[in-house]
Amino acid sequence: MQASFVLTFKSLADRVGRAQCSKTRTHHNDFHHSISHHRESCSVSIQFPLPWSASISKSKELSYMTKTFKIAAATSLLLACACTAQASEPYVGLGVGAFNLGSGVTKKAVAGGYLQLGDDFSEYLGGEVRIGTTGKSGEELTLQPRMKIEYFGAAYLKPKYQFNDQWMGYALLGIATLRSSYSETGLAVQKKTRTGYAYGLGVQYRLADEYSIGLEYSHMLSKPKTNATAIKTNFQGLEASSLSLSAKYHF
Repeated sequence: MQASFVLTFKSLADRVGRAQCSKTRTHHNDFHHSISHHRESCSVSIQFPLPWSASISKSKELSYMTKTFKIAAATSLLLACACTAQASEPYVGLGVGAFNLGSGVTKKAVAGGYLQLGDDFSEYLGGEVRIGTTGKSGEELTLQPRMKIEYFGAAYLKPKYQFNDQWMGYALLGIATLRSSYSETGLAVQKKTRTGYAYGLGVQYRLADEYSIGLEYSHMLSKPKTNATAIKTNFQGLEASSLSLSAKYHF
């Protein structure tokens, strides 16, 4: 009976062991199945970007950045123009004075005048154009040569410095064209047009917000290359220096 009990217990133990092993295998298989299913799910749910999609994305970003830079540049330009427009101070004026005309042989002083149009478009720089004329030197029926600037035109850059609310100093640097005439007794009138450098220095005093007066020295063109004999038949034009007073109206 004891042997039969031992066999029976042993058989029962073997069955329990097999059952445990079977359950373990089942759980193991289920675990592997779960992992496999999870991997399949992950492989389905995870999507990797394609190389050309990244390229397209970068291209869009660059396009947006380019547009942004263009907008910023346009805005900066508009602001700069607005600032320039605020600093701009156009004016118109008249100047009169003594003009010293040089023919390369002689020099004669005459009266003259000019109209000036300008703009002080920044704190330290402005621009101006002028047109003007002078009287004639010498007397008719005399031995003195007669010289005259029929008209002149000049364009200047105007570096300037404001000393205080009333006083301003400035320089003129530019180009001028002179149409002049020359004659001597018994000889035909000769005319000549010359273009060359022009410069000047001046001061301005502000009488009020809209009005100012100025004193200025200026020079137009170089000395003509000629002599007393050649000028009688081959006039080379004039040079001109001037000392003038001007009055301006500021808009």
